[in-house]
Amino acid sequence: MQTMIQATLAGMAQVRLGQRSAVGQVVTKQGDGQNTVVTKWDKVSEAAILAVLKQSPYDVWSEEVGFVDQGGGKQDLVFLVDPLDGSKPFAIGAPTSTVSVALYDIKRKTVTACVVGEPATGKVMFAEEGSGTFAFYSSGDLEADLHVAEETKVWAGQFGSGSVVLVDCYHGFALKDHPVTSPATWGRLMVALNDIGITYAMGTNCGHYALLALGRNSVAGVITTCRGGPHDITPGLLVTEAGGVVQSFSNKGGTLQEVVPLSVMDANFMIGANNAETAERLVTIFKEVLMTA
Repeated sequence: MQTMIQATLAGMAQVRLGQRSAVGQVVTKQGDGQNTVVTKWDKVSEAAILAVLKQSPYDVWSEEVGFVDQGGGKQDLVFLVDPLDGSKPFAIGAPTSTVSVALYDIKRKTVTACVVGEPATGKVMFAEEGSGTFAFYSSGDLEADLHVAEETKVWAGQFGSGSVVLVDCYHGFALKDHPVTSPATWGRLMVALNDIGITYAMGTNCGHYALLALGRNSVAGVITTCRGGPHDITPGLLVTEAGGVVQSFSNKGGTLQEVVPLSVMDANFMIGANNAETAERLVTIFKEVLMTA
């Protein structure tokens, strides 16, 4: 876990430099059909993270460079790295982007550990399977920070008027083998949610789950797509370890199917909630919207 936190802090330091830069240096990927934005700082952050993860025997799957064989022979576990989640907000100067490093158990199909850092504030949240979710603000002394890290719990309130749902609201996209969403889908979802509570789209999936796990007043749920790959939803572990609920779905083959909650490599969608009742309501809304012609 300390190695994962150190790697996240290394990436955060680079993203923070980029946030203070006057130039975003945007590059647009060609050929993916999604107008995906990548900046210089995605790659610089990634290099800093990978340099730290070399201390570990586990292989890495990072969003920009792909698979990295670290030669340790530990094939059951792999690091999933998102060096800059929220590249579009970053590119326009918004401070909401995050950095995440997670450890995924391939055989069990579950996230076993996860760290999310918020470069703009220095906030770090981390969770390990069965050990709870914790948060601290980085002081530069990791040993001291871990000593004072506070355990977090999801909000104890009820989903309804005034409660907040965080939504990854992209205007439709397709993966290589199948379509995932359409602009109409997300338009209907926003309308349905706004009839109940307050909906925000803050431009970082990892940050959404971290906010739900932080337990601040009125944050009841998250609905997101795995647009950038499994890295986007690994922080679902923060939610479950903070006492919340996550449910994941795939629509491969045109049929919506529920998958193992933290089997992020199989999922196209994840829903996080502060309790089972909220999860049931959000899943009902989500299914109704997705199945509407």
